[in-house]
Amino acid sequence: MNRLPPSEKPESECPKFSLAGLLLVAAPQVDDNLFGKTVCLVLEHGVDQSIAVVLNRPFALDVLPLWEQLTQGLTKTAKPPHHLNFGGPHSGPVVAIHDRESLAEGGNGNGIYLAAQVETLKKLALVPPEHYRLLVGHAAWKAGQLEQEIMQGIWYPIPASPDLVFVDDYDMWRDSMRRVGGMVVQSVLGLKALPLSPHLN
Repeated sequence: MNRLPPSEKPESECPKFSLAGLLLVAAPQVDDNLFGKTVCLVLEHGVDQSIAVVLNRPFALDVLPLWEQLTQGLTKTAKPPHHLNFGGPHSGPVVAIHDRESLAEGGNGNGIYLAAQVETLKKLALVPPEHYRLLVGHAAWKAGQLEQEIMQGIWYPIPASPDLVFVDDYDMWRDSMRRVGGMVVQSVLGLKALPLSPHLN
């Protein structure tokens, strides 16, 4: 989800590995109100800071005022999303995580895209709401802080895929933890992929 192509970033400003485009799944022991049972999508990962958005924390706010602004002047009937999502404790513009490549302003190359421009959000307003998430705010970590939290077992990084990103908010953490468990078993057993049935080995 880097906003700059790799070729435009000086080598000294690039981390040795990039978490951008991955999901961060909060470990079960994380029980604070902000990040307990959350799944975050990493947008930027650099030597100075890392930025992500929380995907599965609904806002207890009425989405209709924002929706009316976005859809003003549209000739087609647009169905509003069920809610806004809390992207994190740091303020920022409304952004959309979506699955429409033609409306991508950034992405992870795996069917998950980012949009923040008003005109793009207006076009997304015509897409069925299950294909995008509207988020306000973001989470940020100082240099080395996110890596340290991962080493401490606070976050599990896993590949982001549409079947996790666009699942219902209340199922996302559970489904992501199952993916984490499957990856651990796969790694321990040295399997290239887990069998579809436990009877196949």
